[in-house]
Amino acid sequence: MKKLKSLTIGQWIRIALCVIFAAYLIFIILCVNHVIDLGPEGGAAGGLVVASGTPEAVASCDMSYYANQVTVRILKTIVIFASCYLIIEASNIFVFISKYVKGGGPKTTLLLIGNVIKYASAIAIIFLTLSAWGVDTTAIITGAGVITLVIGLGCQSLVADLVAGIFMLFEGDIKVGDVVV
Repeated sequence: MKKLKSLTIGQWIRIALCVIFAAYLIFIILCVNHVIDLGPEGGAAGGLVVASGTPEAVASCDMSYYANQVTVRILKTIVIFASCYLIIEASNIFVFISKYVKGGGPKTTLLLIGNVIKYASAIAIIFLTLSAWGVDTTAIITGAGVITLVIGLGCQSLVADLVAGIFMLFEGDIKVGDVVV
């Protein structure tokens, strides 16, 4: 028995071509060949086989907790993508308006605002979708913050030039098409 307990998952796959484990993250369950859904809940009512088969077959069972979770998460993902798509399309109004604005300063500012909204929406899509599927995004956001801090400290002159450039754009010192020597 000790020998069986010491085997890794890779060794189990090579020996038995089968791995059994309890998974709570839906994105892991979607990747397996066979699912056995025990339920319908915990306690005295739990432990019964509610559904068994491929993830698609189990997802079609009405009593399956897994099926309800997949349906809810797919709907959340659709709502996230639709909302962000609408925001990105709404940000195109800045590009449209910039075509009719005279002068480079306001035109550059409108294009800058439109691009910031698009990039923020793309990042929001990624993090909200990962969060909807049960991935803890806290570590990703923390790591990005630390990397940003390190880059900011290492490139202080670049950051200072960037901030100065942004102020020059807002004050109208530099316009689209100007050449800086």
